[in-house]
Amino acid sequence: MHKSKNRIVILTAGKVGSLTIKSSLENNPSLRDYHIYHGHDSKKYDSYWHDMSLASYFTKNRNLDNWHFILGIRNPIECYISSWYELHKEKGDFPIDEYQNAGAANWWLEFLDHEYKKNFNIDLYQYDFNISRGYSVYKPSENVSVLVYKLNSLTKVFSKATYDLLGVRHVRMINKNFTSNKSKRISKSYERAKEDYSIEEKYLKNILKHKYMKHFFSKKEL
Repeated sequence: MHKSKNRIVILTAGKVGSLTIKSSLENNPSLRDYHIYHGHDSKKYDSYWHDMSLASYFTKNRNLDNWHFILGIRNPIECYISSWYELHKEKGDFPIDEYQNAGAANWWLEFLDHEYKKNFNIDLYQYDFNISRGYSVYKPSENVSVLVYKLNSLTKVFSKATYDLLGVRHVRMINKNFTSNKSKRISKSYERAKEDYSIEEKYLKNILKHKYMKHFFSKKEL
């Protein structure tokens, strides 16, 4: 007989604090019996899922285990700049003039549909998001729950949000992998790039009118 497992799946686009969440959960004694996975692509084959993809494993075991998904939300333009420093940190400063269309921001904008809706049949846009609180927890089915949080609220809401998702109190947040906390040169360059980056208006309008932006950000934030 299959014994149900408690699975925490941090499945999110990058540069939204997901490694911080993984480290924080792994270091909490109350969660030692939980199986914690972190990734950005549910179709990628992984030994963690017995040489299956996460999407395939979930389809096969959806009703057998307890699934707790975690997804981060952040301004996709900031994500885009931060990810450049993660991938190209040896190349110097962010090439502002070469990237004025912010094309790579589409990965963050489309992530919910490409991953959650397509591969798990979980349409997160059908649920209201608590913008003022900075996170929401949804229950698509009896044994599946999803925590959606905004990065700029994470420090303030982390303990309450993880309690609402997992029922475990006082989970302490352990900061990891912040671009702004890397070397002094990278940190200064990153902050300068965020301040100086200019995007062509037609591309900015396409980002701002996307349903991702309208769903998770207030008019003031937009």
